[in-house]
Amino acid sequence: MRLAAEGDAWNAPELAIWHPVTYHVLILYEDTKVVDWNISEDEQTVHSHTDARSMVLSPDGNLLLTSDVYGTLSIWMIPECRLTYQMRYDELVTDLAFSPEGTRFYDIRGMFCNVWEPDALIRADEIDRDDMSSAYETLTSEPKISNDDNSRVPITALVHSSSDKYYCSGKEDGSVTIYNIPAGTKDRKLFNHSSSSAVIKLAWSASDKFLASADDSGRIIAKRLESPSANKSKWAVFPLLDIRTDEAVECFLFSPRDQYLLIAGPNTARVISLKSKEEISRERHSSRGGVWINHPTDPAILVHIQGNQESQYVWKTMRARELSLFLAMSAFSFDEPSISVVRSTQIRTEWFLLEIEENAGRNARSSQYRYMELVNLQRLQPSASSGPVEPVTRHRVEGLAKHVRLLIGFFQDRVVFLDYQFWLCTWNMELVYSSHKRHFFLPKDWLSPNNLRLITLNKQGTLLCPRNGEAAIVRSGLAH
Repeated sequence: MRLAAEGDAWNAPELAIWHPVTYHVLILYEDTKVVDWNISEDEQTVHSHTDARSMVLSPDGNLLLTSDVYGTLSIWMIPECRLTYQMRYDELVTDLAFSPEGTRFYDIRGMFCNVWEPDALIRADEIDRDDMSSAYETLTSEPKISNDDNSRVPITALVHSSSDKYYCSGKEDGSVTIYNIPAGTKDRKLFNHSSSSAVIKLAWSASDKFLASADDSGRIIAKRLESPSANKSKWAVFPLLDIRTDEAVECFLFSPRDQYLLIAGPNTARVISLKSKEEISRERHSSRGGVWINHPTDPAILVHIQGNQESQYVWKTMRARELSLFLAMSAFSFDEPSISVVRSTQIRTEWFLLEIEENAGRNARSSQYRYMELVNLQRLQPSASSGPVEPVTRHRVEGLAKHVRLLIGFFQDRVVFLDYQFWLCTWNMELVYSSHKRHFFLPKDWLSPNNLRLITLNKQGTLLCPRNGEAAIVRSGLAH
């Protein structure tokens, strides 16, 4: 075995596998080279063409499965290490395995386990003698290249219009485009951010007259829109705002009468006047996973709901309303565990459902759990009321969180969510969970971490789910 000489660059081995038949050792190195080491003869064969970052041998030792940094899977014939099958799929692989009989292989990407059964894994004892020669030619001829169709630019942000006629998508290439519902055809490309910046946030005002977008470089673009009418067939687009911020945008919120736009980040919330197109107020805050909403009855007030409290601000000035002694004491409690809002949905004007994560300690071993909590919005005081702001009523919904994989929205008095088997479900709101109803499950090829976080539902019950640069449109799926 060769030892590193002084001055050699260190190339560490990352994985070693015993061959089940020859008892060679296959070693994967940090620079992606695979070394076949015949220990009995002390001979090493270096294969530098695999680009492997992970690898596993089939049970019979005839095939080597590898993945690279881009998520591409390759099957190589052993011992010559010749490519026989390759599948290009743009998502990082974290683990690989063959089935015991060697006819399937598995990979883990994000939170999903994928099962593959390509023809390249066909076994000789499963082939008729008449077909043996053709099967051999399949394994020894040019490799088969399979492409998961990821050629379209991925969607990175989605938003519905207030009607059930349109939706808008932002993409990884910075484009922002309006599409028609139900056909899903493009109505108009509105504008572009830089082609090197992905759109990460979209908001559309309730009047459909204003649209705001933010990209991952901190650039914010807002436009005034005029929808198609009898006199014009296309959307009209007018400039409104083009600015940069020094932090990522976590939330956009338009005021009820289209006077203001809130731009909230982790540490700062600022208000832009849609009339003057200028920033008119700014407030330092700690988001802690909170959510911003309009006051249900007072258009002059906006509300910041966090895991353990609510704060009210005047839209025009971002001046916080005076807190009651109880709320003020809660805000400065140092012994309280870290509480953050993961997702949320408003239920009419009366309730707000929060998915909350609570970390009971400050180290990596601290306990963490999640629960669902209803906030009674009817208890929010309007600005005309006298006295300091009092806490609202909250109800922890026991038993619901263990069924909810992803909170999606609200439709016809029912909360909509995905369960852990990726069924779309509804739950009739109640203070103590009793049951929920399954409607349909999402196809496997719709499921990825990025796709799931972008699923949106409008008040008419139309569901949008991105897939390979397009949005699947599901209508009337919750009607039964």
